[in-house]
Amino acid sequence: MTELPIPHLDALGSIAPGLLYPHQADGVAFLISKGRAILGDDMGLGKTRQTVGPVLAKFYNSLSDEQKARFNSLRSASRPAG
Repeated sequence: MTELPIPHLDALGSIAPGLLYPHQADGVAFLISKGRAILGDDMGLGKTRQTVGPVLAKFYNSLSDEQKARFNSLRSASRPAG
């Protein structure tokens, strides 16, 4: 299977691992690459998470390095031990 490059895929790195299923990560990458799109998945597949993903990525990428460091430390502290 040939993988197609998806622009802005690196923006997915700002979303904590494990928060999205693979099909949701694909949806987020699609939304990020298009800028404007309609997400038309079936019920129960996580459209809300897929929609919040690009918003989070855009927010994260707009932060300064200092703000990103603070954000990452807060995100790490809020993860459950395990």
